[in-house]
Parts: sequence; structure tokens; C-alpha cells
Amino acid sequence: DSPATRALGSALEGAVELLSGGDPPADGRPYEWQGRGERLRRAWERVWSGHLTRVYTVRLALCTAAASALSELHLIERSYWTTLTVALVLKPDFGSVFARAVQRALGTLAGTVIGTVVLVAVPYGRALLVPVAVFAALLPYGMQRNWGLMSAFQAPLVLLLVDLLTRGGPRLAEIRLVDTLAGCLIVLLLGYLPWPASWEAPVGPRFADAVSATADYLRHAFDPGHTGRAALRHRVYDALADLRTVFQRAMTEPAVVSRRVTTWMPAMTALERVADATAATVARTEHG
Repeated sequence: DSPATRALGSALEGAVELLSGGDPPADGRPYEWQGRGERLRRAWERVWSGHLTRVYTVRLALCTAAASALSELHLIERSYWTTLTVALVLKPDFGSVFARAVQRALGTLAGTVIGTVVLVAVPYGRALLVPVAVFAALLPYGMQRNWGLMSAFQAPLVLLLVDLLTRGGPRLAEIRLVDTLAGCLIVLLLGYLPWPASWEAPVGPRFADAVSATADYLRHAFDPGHTGRAALRHRVYDALADLRTVFQRAMTEPAVVSRRVTTWMPAMTALERVADATAATVARTEHG
């Protein structure tokens, strides 16, 4: 909390903001220490960039609320498994939600069957540590392959670990299966089907929007009399964020789709460089 530390932190924050194309604060010294409220505001703006990001946030919140409602109504025994399934399947990495939900459900079905067989065949005690070690060793391999195989190894591992603590027996497999299927169903009904934009990855139209926004920004970026340059710059980076979101989701689709989408990568990179170079040049010309 020394003055030197605060000055250094403020200077670095101002340098990052300026090099990112932002404007220095109109009031106050360039190195004036920014309060916690200002830092939270900037962090919120970074998180809230991009239309698709906002839509994805709403979808995740809606599905999580539905899972929490099931918990409050006591319709499922281990409600945290349902909420965890929603969070994992609908995690905001813009992957294929449908594929993850289906693979998670099928993998958990297979895993609970395997876990039930192990719980019936292996007596409770130290002997359970052997299948636990086997499934734990197979889990990294499943994670590298696909969600279905990962769930097939993860489900019996979780069942055995919980059984070691609670001695729940084979009934744990039934609870795990019901809770996981409930989470997958919530994601499909509330987080996937009502949102047509999630059914496809329209990289072409999003790229056209980004090109149009970049052209408008470049057209007025060096006009001192234009009052909407900051808004144009934000529109550019919103469009680029949407483009990256759509591209990332398309890359998680089957190979017949993802291979075709990779052809957009050079053009996307070039467009981002144009936007960054324009914003940086505007900052340099305005401030010496």
C-alpha cells in the first residue's frame, strides 16, 4: 500500500489501456490511482464484450437457476451433481453444447453400469482402492478423447469414492444417473433448443459484420471532429469478439465442419491486426 506501489500499478494500468486503444482519463493526472470501483467497472466491460458472450451468460444463468430450483424442491437427492453437470456441459468455452450433453448422458449411463458391477462384485474396504486407481489412471485418456469416454471413467470413479465415505452401495449409481440425466436435459431444453443461434456456427456472416465495423471505424478514426469514434471502436471489438466466439464453437464440431472453418483463420487474424493497428495509431497521433 505504499505510494510507490500505487503509482506503479496505476502507471501500468494506464499503459495497458492506452496501448489497447483506449483514451486516457479526461480528468486527473495520468498516474492517478484508480479506486476499486473503477477497476471493477473496467473488468465488467471486458467480461461483457460481445453479443454472443452476453447471450451465453443468460443461457448459463437460466440453466443454473433451473438446476437450483430442482434442489430447492427436493426432487433429486444429490442436487449438486445436477448443478455440476449443467456447469460442465454448458461451460462458456463455446464448444458444441449438444455433443457434450449427449456424450455426457451416454458416458454416465455406461459408467454407472460399470460402477454398479464393481460395487456388487468388490467387497467394501481396501479392495475398492484397486478399481479406484484403475479408473483414475484411465480418466486422463478419456479426457483427451471425448466427453463420452471421460464420463464413462469418471462416473464409476466418483461412485466408488463416495461409497468409501458413505457406504451407499449400488443405489449411488441410480442417484448419479438420474441427477446427471436431469442436468443434461435442462441444458438441452433451456440452454440449447430455445436458442437457434446455437445450432450452427455462421462464421461468414460474423466475419462480414466485423469487416463492416472495421471499415466504419477506419473511415472516421482520424477525423478529430467526429464524436462517435469511441463507439465505433467498441463496435469493432464487439464484432471481433462475436467472430472469435463463433469460430471457437465451430472448431469443436465434427471434422467435416471444423476443417472447412479453419480456412477463415488467416483472414480473421489479418482483420484483428488491422483493428489493433488502427486503434494504436489513433492513440499515438492524439497523444504525441
